[in-house]
Amino acid sequence: MTASVCAGASCVIGGAEACVGTVTAVRDLAGGERAVDVETAWGTVVAPLTDAEAVAPAAGDAFTVAATGPLAGVVRRGGGPRIAVSGDWGSAEADAAAVAAAGFGPPGACVAWTVAGGGAATGVLLGWRPETGHRVLCGGEEADVDASRIEARTPCASGLSVRTSFGDGVAASADAFAAVVALDWGATLRAPHASGAVRCPAALAAPVARCVRGVALELIERARARAESRFFWGHLRMLVPPSLRTRGTAVSEGTGRFEGSP
Repeated sequence: MTASVCAGASCVIGGAEACVGTVTAVRDLAGGERAVDVETAWGTVVAPLTDAEAVAPAAGDAFTVAATGPLAGVVRRGGGPRIAVSGDWGSAEADAAAVAAAGFGPPGACVAWTVAGGGAATGVLLGWRPETGHRVLCGGEEADVDASRIEARTPCASGLSVRTSFGDGVAASADAFAAVVALDWGATLRAPHASGAVRCPAALAAPVARCVRGVALELIERARARAESRFFWGHLRMLVPPSLRTRGTAVSEGTGRFEGSP
């Protein structure tokens, strides 16, 4: 992949085979942890040592960063011929060409893509996976968009609140080149993206709102399950004859059986 990779974008780096290299140095990290610098075929990896690796390898030893590849991570520094990437496996510096695939930008970026029939659409990038492509929010709906259909990163997306050099408003429409903004005070602004006149802070909040919504729905589902469980066991206990209740018999929620003194 030779195109410029944006900082904040998800990516996969390295080859499809195991990531194996040669240790060039062992370093001490904060908190008493240690890591090794590993020179691979595509770049330099700083890999933290696990508790299982009590004996640190020495310089010149072979070291396996990952048993399979490529490695998934996030671009921490990009936009040039050299990039920095980090992931659960550690961090790496390599040529941008070592990136096998990457998202079009960080979550919260606005993008424009082609749709069936030759039209264009804009939305907010929520995430990216090699298997499914880009996850975008467009018109309140989420969709997966293949990287080959994305044309450009844009400063705003249709339907979102924006800020301009002439006041706040809403992006009435947008494509890969320009946006039409309905300003709050009644005027209409037609601004090429290259002018830098339009900003969209609302787009940055979209991935955060999605995460919060997901957590909230999970908490609601857990609360509902607990409530249903209490309702079920409460009614089951009502079926136990009073004579059994006075003898200390109880319904076990773990086994569903009657337990207690005879």
